[in-house]
Amino acid sequence: MVHLTVKELARDISAGGVPLDTARARAVSYAQNGFIRIRASGPRTVPNEFSAYDSAAAIVLSQIQDAGVADHDTLREASRALYEWPVKSGERDAGLILPGEHYLPQHPIERVIQGINRRESWSLVINFWRDMRTGVRLVDADLYRSDQSFIGRPDIGITATPRGAVIVVLDEAMLPILLRVPAPGSRPDRRR
Repeated sequence: MVHLTVKELARDISAGGVPLDTARARAVSYAQNGFIRIRASGPRTVPNEFSAYDSAAAIVLSQIQDAGVADHDTLREASRALYEWPVKSGERDAGLILPGEHYLPQHPIERVIQGINRRESWSLVINFWRDMRTGVRLVDADLYRSDQSFIGRPDIGITATPRGAVIVVLDEAMLPILLRVPAPGSRPDRRR
């Protein structure tokens, strides 16, 4: 797996039109807040290392901010959807195991990249709820393939009412990552 620095994450984010300085600040913030994983932490002068999948997660989080949603609760819930398989989605997600594989990848964002490489269409849906009894705001995010169902949080109670949703389409946004993570069975470009 290719190891990337914040500078490379910023370049990937900026491929979507975000100014490079803003992209770098976002990548640093995502790492500091634990919204993306740091694969290797460097001492003083050595930069932290990230995987291509962490760069993909940073791109998704940046898209959410571009949609006008920047609060930490939303970014944290989106990060959870990118890195953790939902508990109550086992039956749905079992259908996401690729031919020739026996297990799902460690993180959902890895499966998204594999799927986009196979011409699948993926989105991140974020739903916002307000519990009318307690007044608590709930954020519910899930990655889903266009032909599958949304699986939400198990703790959304019957007293919660929907307030809105954000849909982040991932296909085109993942182009910088697809250059780093080739499709299974593809041969590297041998042109010079």
